[in-house]
Amino acid sequence: MSGKKILLIIDPQNDFTEGMGTLAVPKSINDYQNIIKLINANIFDEIHVSLDTHTPKHIGHQGFYFNGHAGSVTPVTSDTLTNFIPKNQVLEQEKYFEKYFAQHQKQDANRPVYLWPNHCLEHTEGHKVFNDLQTALNNSNLNVEKKVRYHIKGQNQLTEMYSIFSALVNPECILNDITQEQKYINMYGTFDIPAYNLINGFKSYDEAIKYANLHTNLNLGLINRLLEENNQIYVCGQARTHCVKDSIMDLLKNCGERPQDIFLINDCTSPIPISEEGPDKGKDIDFANPLEHVVKENQGNVTTSSELLAVYGLRPSVGIVARAKDALALKGIKGGKKSRKSKKVRKSKKVRKSKKERRHTKKRRAKKSSHTQ
Repeated sequence: MSGKKILLIIDPQNDFTEGMGTLAVPKSINDYQNIIKLINANIFDEIHVSLDTHTPKHIGHQGFYFNGHAGSVTPVTSDTLTNFIPKNQVLEQEKYFEKYFAQHQKQDANRPVYLWPNHCLEHTEGHKVFNDLQTALNNSNLNVEKKVRYHIKGQNQLTEMYSIFSALVNPECILNDITQEQKYINMYGTFDIPAYNLINGFKSYDEAIKYANLHTNLNLGLINRLLEENNQIYVCGQARTHCVKDSIMDLLKNCGERPQDIFLINDCTSPIPISEEGPDKGKDIDFANPLEHVVKENQGNVTTSSELLAVYGLRPSVGIVARAKDALALKGIKGGKKSRKSKKVRKSKKVRKSKKERRHTKKRRAKKSSHTQ
């Protein structure tokens, strides 16, 4: 039995939006337009939205360091590592950033380590969901049914949490006795943190931003919640090279024997380009091994919004929402509405049969009439 179709939108926020944000992703507006089409087609049974959420003192931001961070996209290498000195005295004494860098490289040796311009700061315009997309979410029937859920991530100041499910580096593997102040201080300089709903998230953006999520361990509860009962998960959002990548890889690594139920919607996500000078400037950060290749190598699926709309979406020529009956037709399994062509064939057969019956009836009547005479 096929389960629900879950749309997971990763960090569709203003600061990642082309022409708007401090960490704008090229082509992101086109991605959002494609996502909006999918939402409006009523294809999905649930929608989950992650919200990248930081303070100025986050490890990726300039406020974490005395010096070294230029305030823009800043690569970190083994040669420049010692230039980045944390402001927190304990972190400096413990050489926290050097240990963090080593763990980062251990987790993914092929991924460059970057620091970022301030982005998605709590309670700022840059943190909000791109307006047209937020409107589509608000107007969705799923929103009325409370099946649009929002999830905060990234507030622990000691690590990057690209994935909605886990941090890239767990600070507890580096430093013992981590204080609340080191993890998080909100914009008001307080530690007041209401209990966070790790599994279900929140029913609105406005409700979600009242909370802080400082958890960095793998959130298996949320993964299992999304995968339950043979659900299919469709992942999109920003940016393909980081938060989308880590989120879909967490799903693929923790889905048991069901990687075929994990989908990357490839025209609904875009990469961050290389910014530093050199022959590769302007290329996607993941140009050597694009995410769609990685997903396929791990037995996941790659699709597009056009393919999904063709199988499930609102067809203008038919005027109805066409849903597949059983499994996804993109995987080569038959299903969905019967085609208009097949209906015409059946109709034409009925017409031929009807005409043939009328001819036989007419002959029988004529024969009967001749016998009577």
